[in-house]
Amino acid sequence: MDAPANHPVDTLRSTNMGDTSLEKRYDFTNSPYICNGDELGYATSKDIERGVKYLHGVKGKPVNEAGKCGRNDFTLTLDSFGDIADGVRYLETKCNVYNDETGVNIAGEVRNEDDNWTVINKPQYTFRTALHPPQCISADTTTLIYPTPTNPSPANNHPVFTDAMSIRHQVFVVEQHCSADAEIDEDDPRSWEWVVYAQEQQQQQEEEEIENKIENPVGVIRLVPPPHAPHHDIVNNSYSSNTEPSPQQQKQQQQKFDYQHEPYVKITRVAILKEFRGYGLARLLMRVVEEWAQDNKASIDGMYMTTLEDDAGNVEGRKEEWKGLIGLHAQAQVEKMYASLGYETDVSMGTWDEEGIEHVGMFKRVDILV
Repeated sequence: MDAPANHPVDTLRSTNMGDTSLEKRYDFTNSPYICNGDELGYATSKDIERGVKYLHGVKGKPVNEAGKCGRNDFTLTLDSFGDIADGVRYLETKCNVYNDETGVNIAGEVRNEDDNWTVINKPQYTFRTALHPPQCISADTTTLIYPTPTNPSPANNHPVFTDAMSIRHQVFVVEQHCSADAEIDEDDPRSWEWVVYAQEQQQQQEEEEIENKIENPVGVIRLVPPPHAPHHDIVNNSYSSNTEPSPQQQKQQQQKFDYQHEPYVKITRVAILKEFRGYGLARLLMRVVEEWAQDNKASIDGMYMTTLEDDAGNVEGRKEEWKGLIGLHAQAQVEKMYASLGYETDVSMGTWDEEGIEHVGMFKRVDILV
């Protein structure tokens, strides 16, 4: 990932205890690459307040000075060293921090031990991605098994899918308290899924001559080909018993898939392990998936036709083909991040609840290259 060009930076020096060793450069422009309140999305003023307090306090700027970060303007007051410490941790673990000269991500952590500021660098990793194709075309069975402590590597599963499930379980089930029962769904056997693997750079140097290097799965993304369930099935699993559905609603209820709209591929199950957020991996995965889709229209259309053949009672979509439209259901808190990648919110879809989390529908069209 490249750092934004021609961006102003603040050079920070710790003047707290006469220690001038703390010097880093931070980009505080409108760039979508920095100041993220979470792994994805722009921060709100509340998210970045403590970090900017640190900027103003350590650099010796006047307090109560108006600050700006991302799209938010606000006034700050430096309250305590505790706030500074919290702000430092926020900056180092939540923002993407760049070296102005090289554009390399230099995110680290700064700790205050007895008022002596020390820099603790985050580990640096080499990342690679791996893809597993739809189970329905790569294996004799479409049955996928949820890995468990007693069966961590189910024989039915592609190894990359098993790694993907370890991440999905940790993020969606453990961290976000989503239902494990619904984590493997009927889209999994017909989808492509990517996992990003991390290898610590120091370990990589030590193991240059070793053939089997240790890599850990840390991020995942899934691409589901068309067609997809009608939107009303997601918003409401059933119509109110007090309201008689219209003829159109009755027809929609009888359809497993939506054939009324242009076919699109759907990005789902985007997840990064907590300790690896801040390395830009979600953006990396989004780029990998989009580029793959641009180059693989035939594979997408082929899987689309396979699903249509299985859904023999509905032939309305048979003459359609994928024309470069990508959709996703974004958690509302990361809507701005996806917007920065070119996705536009479809306001006609409204907002809805999935597993207790507010979502919006977003779309983007890419050029088909082959």
